[in-house]
Amino acid sequence: MGLSEFIVNVFASVIAVEYIDYGFAKKYEGFKRRVSFAIGCGVYFFVLTGMNWFISYEGILCVLYGITLVIYGSICLKGDIQDKILLSLMWILITFLVQRIINF
Repeated sequence: MGLSEFIVNVFASVIAVEYIDYGFAKKYEGFKRRVSFAIGCGVYFFVLTGMNWFISYEGILCVLYGITLVIYGSICLKGDIQDKILLSLMWILITFLVQRIINF
């Protein structure tokens, strides 16, 4: 795993957390908001990097990405858990399809 893959994982993490973050009202403002977003990105990054480190293609384990987003949403965002789960499932589908297109 080279430096370029780490950089891609950082950007992918920010995009994923922003994806779930965009659709909901925030529980926190100011400094707490920025810190919670950064922690969410960090956790997602470590899940993504860890899975890529051990497995070249995660397949069904992409569910861990969605679980990470649901946990982040539950802690840092207002709204129904069903909506957060739905958006996380959509994110799993997006990552699965993108991975399929790349490996095609």
